[in-house]
Amino acid sequence: MNKDTSEKTVEIQKKGKKYYLMLIVTAFFAMLPFWVSFLRVEEEGLPMYYKPTIETWGHIALEKSFFIYIGVILFFIWSERFCRALSTAEKRVAAGLSVFYALCVHIGASINNTDATLDYFFSTILTFIVSTALIVGYSLLFYRALCAAIWFADNFEKIISGSKSAVRFGAKADEFLKNKTFLKLWCGLIICWLPYMVINYPATVHADSGRMLSHFMNDALDNHDPIMQTLFLGYFYKFFRDLTNSPNIAIFLFSALQSLYCSAIFAMFYKHLYKERKTPPQILLPVYFITAVLPMFTRNSATVCKDSNYAIYVVFFVMLVIMYDCCKAKDLKIFLPLLFLDYILVMFSRKNGLHLTIISSIVFFAYLVFTNREDKFIALLLVFCAAIFIHAAVENAVIMKYDLEGTDNDTRESSSVFFQQTARYVRDHSDIISQEEIDAIDAVLDYNAIGDLYEAKRSDPVKETYRKEATKEDYNNYLKAWAKGLFKAPGCYIQATLGNISGYFYPDDYGYYSDLYFVSNPFTDEIKPPQKLYDIAEKLRIMDCDSHNIPVIGLFSSVGFYIWLDIFMLIFFIFKKRYSLLVYNMPAAVTILICMASPINNTVRYALPAIFVIPFIFCTYFGKDYVPSRKKEKRSKTG
Repeated sequence: MNKDTSEKTVEIQKKGKKYYLMLIVTAFFAMLPFWVSFLRVEEEGLPMYYKPTIETWGHIALEKSFFIYIGVILFFIWSERFCRALSTAEKRVAAGLSVFYALCVHIGASINNTDATLDYFFSTILTFIVSTALIVGYSLLFYRALCAAIWFADNFEKIISGSKSAVRFGAKADEFLKNKTFLKLWCGLIICWLPYMVINYPATVHADSGRMLSHFMNDALDNHDPIMQTLFLGYFYKFFRDLTNSPNIAIFLFSALQSLYCSAIFAMFYKHLYKERKTPPQILLPVYFITAVLPMFTRNSATVCKDSNYAIYVVFFVMLVIMYDCCKAKDLKIFLPLLFLDYILVMFSRKNGLHLTIISSIVFFAYLVFTNREDKFIALLLVFCAAIFIHAAVENAVIMKYDLEGTDNDTRESSSVFFQQTARYVRDHSDIISQEEIDAIDAVLDYNAIGDLYEAKRSDPVKETYRKEATKEDYNNYLKAWAKGLFKAPGCYIQATLGNISGYFYPDDYGYYSDLYFVSNPFTDEIKPPQKLYDIAEKLRIMDCDSHNIPVIGLFSSVGFYIWLDIFMLIFFIFKKRYSLLVYNMPAAVTILICMASPINNTVRYALPAIFVIPFIFCTYFGKDYVPSRKKEKRSKTG
């Protein structure tokens, strides 16, 4: 062996040693989240604080920890090739997102396990150091997983074509879906969703829908809930209850109809992605299976809830926007009426629907203009303006007919985050609040009550103290007091905000409802499920909730996971310059913003439009992208 060869061998051995040493160290950091917890400490004469502690290890716990550690090392070795294969820019995207996700997890844990504070970070210097190490550990794990995800997205065609089993599966799927695609996909969803409808007979009724129905039946309508949804639900229920002389059948028919058109819209969307966008069946069918069998979709598609209807209409809107984007001029007469209808449905089904359609449509209008398709822009703009006019005219007419003016308090709803911050400020810092601030706050909220009523994850108790007689001047003075509080105690405001939104970014948070799927008892005694079915439904509900704890599968029951997935797609679409997909995803992104301004932390139904849309946007990425020409066609000159 010559000198050069021996030196090269020694160099390789040194690199190998460094690599494995680095692997052991990084795996140790990645294990810290499994080992470290925080203990609340209260000592006499000292303020309460949290200190990091190592979990007590017995014989079994040590063995379990050892096998997890080996598993982390093997995961790092397996994912190394994906990290090496990515470009520097892609690695930066993965690194940035991994740190963001790590912060979400640790902040979420601190908010969840304390009084919505950041004490896991700032209790002591040791706490801060350990928290930093934990964030590093989470980041290392997420970085490897994100690198693998990005590599898969970049190479999915090669992966599919290089696997004989994947090719065979694709061929059989193509053969199956070649004819009557919509019918087959629709029937598959109906068959999978039907057991939930039968077991939960007559229907799963959300508390809000129960209130809406009760108000309608007792001639006590108000404008707190979307009035058009209340009227539709009420008249439907009353008509079929009188027709069949059975309240159970009436509410079951409403649930069945909702599930039927939801499954039809899903099937149409999948058909479009398969037939027009050429999404590979190896991608499309697994996603289809998820929406067909997982409780997040099976339950919510049939639940009598204003948010379920709203989410379905948002999915329909996204599907129509995608189809409209690539349709030919002759097909505009088909899509424009459908878009007009869906605009109306989205606006009437929830009060946030107006905001969602306006923001999403403005982005789509800009996209059409930017791609030099003024004909489509003008046509859709006219339809949108007509829908806005009809919505305003009909809603005002209904409000006047039922004398509902004054019952809708938009200020109370839109200011719930501000009110929540003020309540925590009053609770924690009453000693630094001036009399001028007290008077300004008390003119809008009950100053003496909001401190005691404050709940970190729910602003309803505080906003219920809103004084209806408050004037615009009172509200402006309140905002000045709010700004003074922000200047005096910014940390208090930050923690109040995090307490109200953290669950939307923390997958381990179960949510405000102990039942993840917000099953409520029927709204009135006249609707009574059969006892045997009710017992089975309760067992099914418990199983669905317990599925949250199953590795991987449990993620699909978590609101935070869907929002993580959507954030990843948003960043990834920007990086890949797939701007059309950003436009299509806008309703999901707006929904996330609406969730952040909502009065309750981590509520499934608020996030439902994004949850329903995300699987289809995911499939759209792997299909054939429609790239409109930005060159204007030259008109031929005559004469």
